[in-house]
Amino acid sequence: MIKVLTLIACAESDQLFPMLDEAAALVPNATKAPLPSRKDGAGYDEAARIFCEFLDS
Repeated sequence: MIKVLTLIACAESDQLFPMLDEAAALVPNATKAPLPSRKDGAGYDEAARIFCEFLDS
């Protein structure tokens, strides 16, 4: 069993996005983070903020 803080993240444009909730449910106490789409470079700042917030927690 995983016993460390775990971030389950997926971009909204990812083909696996519909399974994000299911994936997060498999890891006890996981943090789920839907990431914005990164088409044309958009969304990178928001994704970086989400990752940094998780790492700083």
